[in-house]
Amino acid sequence: MSKLIGRNRNTTDETVTSTYTINSSTPVNIALPNQDRLELRVWLDGGTTDVNVFIREYEASIDSNKAGGVISRRTRNNDAIFFPLWEMSSNDVIHTGYVSAITDTGSVDVHVVEK
Repeated sequence: MSKLIGRNRNTTDETVTSTYTINSSTPVNIALPNQDRLELRVWLDGGTTDVNVFIREYEASIDSNKAGGVISRRTRNNDAIFFPLWEMSSNDVIHTGYVSAITDTGSVDVHVVEK
């Protein structure tokens, strides 16, 4: 008889998908504290260009610093800089607190999936 190791296959994880408009002047909370968080992914639409979005593992109200993990769709000189996905891997220690975001210029929609 085989043993199942890991998560129960008879249960489903709740997945929350949200879209937020992020701008360069005011950070936005894109994930609230969640002690049961297993995964968090943030991405840009395919048509988005010339923007960097900074993903910060703390509450938006703390500061307006443009630092943290970066997702980007940008052309610089003749090089395309293309990092449209930021992911908090389940292999790492999962951050269970606030996650916020801010852009370098303009505004853009980001999509967030949390499990």
